[in-house]
Amino acid sequence: MLPIVTFKHLYHRGEERIALFFPLDRELESIIRKIPQIKWSVESKCWHIRFSEESYKMAIAVVKPVASINSTALKSFLLKRKRILEIQKRERSPPNQQLTPVTQVTYRVSEFNF
Repeated sequence: MLPIVTFKHLYHRGEERIALFFPLDRELESIIRKIPQIKWSVESKCWHIRFSEESYKMAIAVVKPVASINSTALKSFLLKRKRILEIQKRERSPPNQQLTPVTQVTYRVSEFNF
C-alpha cells in the first residue's frame, strides 16, 4: 500500500505556502526532497513549497509515482477563498441599475405656491 501525502494550505513566516504532510518514511522523504525549492518547517513539522499552481503541479509529478495524493484540504481552502473574493467583489461593485430604478420628475415653478 502506498503512503498518503496530504497537501494543505500553510501560512509560514507571513507567506502563503503549500504544505506536504506524510507519515515518516525515509524513502518517500528522499524523493520529496527532489521537489524544486522545497523547504522543511521545524515549527509546522512539514515540507512546504511556494503557493502556486506551477509548484503544486511539480510536486504532484514527483510524488504521484510513489504515493497517494490527498488534496482535499487544499481544494477546500481554495474554494472558500474563491467564494470570499466573489462576495467582496460584489460588495464593491456599483448597484445594478435594473434592481434600483430611478424615477426622474421635473416640476415647473408655476406648480408650486410660494
